[in-house]
Amino acid sequence: IKLNAQSLLDKLNNEFPDNTIYEIATFKTTRIGLGHSIETRKKGALEFSLYNRYWNIPNFEGQRFLADVVSTRYGLDYAFSDNFTLGLGYTNHDKIADGYLKYKLFKQSQNSKKSFVNITLLQTISQRKVENTNGGIYNQITDSDTKYAFTSQVLIARKINSDISLQIAPIFIHREKKQ
Repeated sequence: IKLNAQSLLDKLNNEFPDNTIYEIATFKTTRIGLGHSIETRKKGALEFSLYNRYWNIPNFEGQRFLADVVSTRYGLDYAFSDNFTLGLGYTNHDKIADGYLKYKLFKQSQNSKKSFVNITLLQTISQRKVENTNGGIYNQITDSDTKYAFTSQVLIARKINSDISLQIAPIFIHREKKQ
């Protein structure tokens, strides 16, 4: 007598083929401090953000109340896909307008030796208007220069466990030279 039987495990393997399971939430947000993390937003997400920085002027002799300088960056980011985000921003104190493109190239897989890190490419551009004054009593603006800077980064991160993630961010900066 010949019997052909299919085990329950074979049935489950046929119903649920081996799909790659990617790590999620390597970091909880798209920023780490003032820098970028490898994270991108989900497709169709629009994010409006405000980042404040406070600092004191060294050797300032005047009266202080908490901080001498406050700088705010207003940001607007939109995700065209789960892997591609475009962002625009403006910083009020430094008068810097900026923009960036962020693309997640590789995703870390769970229990896989092939894809053990996340890799995200980041390209930014910033424009700063520098105003020169004549130093007179009214500090009249005599002329202004517009300076551009370009930044390229490869963000490489790994989620070790639910409590620890590590990221390295090699960077290349190109600034317009003074004439």
